[in-house]
Amino acid sequence: MIDKIILVTLWHLGHQESYPCVAERFGLTETSVHHRLLTVSYALVKAKHLILQWPSLDEILNLEEGFQERYKSPGTVGVIGDTSINLLDYSHVQTANDASPDIYLQLQAVCDSNFRFCDVYTKWTENCKDDQKFTGSPLQRKLEGEVLPPDLHIIADSTYPAASYLLLPYSSQGKLTATARKFNERHSATLTCIRKAFGLLKSTFPRLKELNMCVNLKF
Repeated sequence: MIDKIILVTLWHLGHQESYPCVAERFGLTETSVHHRLLTVSYALVKAKHLILQWPSLDEILNLEEGFQERYKSPGTVGVIGDTSINLLDYSHVQTANDASPDIYLQLQAVCDSNFRFCDVYTKWTENCKDDQKFTGSPLQRKLEGEVLPPDLHIIADSTYPAASYLLLPYSSQGKLTATARKFNERHSATLTCIRKAFGLLKSTFPRLKELNMCVNLKF
């Protein structure tokens, strides 16, 4: 029974089939499919602190070695970025001006040099380019608590705020020195790490490319 519950969940996340199709494939009712998905989802949420853990100091030093070896990026222990997942069903979403909304689930994450996530934060937003995604997030509060040694940092793009623990590129406005251009090239190469991580996530679980689900939201 447990094996079938997990198989149904993995199939649902790994494909974009409707509930009736999944139910027919596994010889279940649509209600049973829905119940199995909820069972596994709730279990994963309860165990998230075991699956996604911020690295210890010893692990952080190993992460730095990984970025130095793969990207020649000294002092880097992670790369932060975000991706947006479109919500298809807006029927239960309320907006201030009653306009037809474009709602996204914004996923912010930090990954290591092997594309493994060590921090994930999600929120619903009307703007897929929300530049305030980091501000007020649990990760920001954690990093403000000085969990990183002063000589280490996380690579971020220019949409993130300047901070001692975030390494941003030089602004492209104005003339950059050869050293600054070389730094930006190395910085950009390291940023591809989080883009690849998101690409692997969505290719493994195509359901995350867009969410055909009903949620109650108010903006």
